[in-house]
Amino acid sequence: MYFAARPNRKEETFGSLGILYAILEIGLLDFIAYFNLATIIIVVPTGITIFSRLATTHGTKIFYSRVCGPTGVVLANSSLDIILDETYYVVAHFRYVLSIGAVFAIIAGFIPRYPLFTGLTVNSSIVKHLFIVIFIGKD
Repeated sequence: MYFAARPNRKEETFGSLGILYAILEIGLLDFIAYFNLATIIIVVPTGITIFSRLATTHGTKIFYSRVCGPTGVVLANSSLDIILDETYYVVAHFRYVLSIGAVFAIIAGFIPRYPLFTGLTVNSSIVKHLFIVIFIGKD
């Protein structure tokens, strides 16, 4: 679960080295593990990243601007994963993570660099409309 937090004081991310290793481990396990096994194994580094983010936001005022990722956390429970196996829930999770997650990551990486390439700034209302069109009009 990701959310935007505006800390009252300037602070560093809690467990940033642990988060780095957890993200590298998630990427490595995605390449070598098969679906059910990957879901059960990847829960450990994902839990490290989730709890590090929660620890970072401790004592801050949180503004919920977006929430994403709870489908993977639900599938990390092995009993629920067995029950939900071969259902539309798992299909929707993979489609969201693989397609929309990748597209949003590409756009999120491109928009801050657009002024470097062209010398022009991006209109924020156009970007918000682009987000809505991609998110709602995916299927």
